[in-house]
Amino acid sequence: MSIFYFFSIGIVILSAVAYVFQTWHELYIASPIPSILFLIPVVPFLSKSPRWYLVRGRVTEVIKIMSTIASTNGKHLSSGVLLALDEEVEV
Repeated sequence: MSIFYFFSIGIVILSAVAYVFQTWHELYIASPIPSILFLIPVVPFLSKSPRWYLVRGRVTEVIKIMSTIASTNGKHLSSGVLLALDEEVEV
């Protein structure tokens, strides 16, 4: 139910922005500005997913990212870790 509050508040804010920017050209340019302002401080903290690299077969990058994540959490990645796709493992 609380999701509808955010949607309603967004519609009200969009109405206020549309009141300030009268033409649709100006509104079209002004509407993504809050998203861009949000992305500027967030983008440096984003990195590719280890799963994304693993699916593409780039295991060395996965190990590098996993060790970085482990050191950030105050842990260390064991040296005997072996990563492989299901197709590469023989049962």
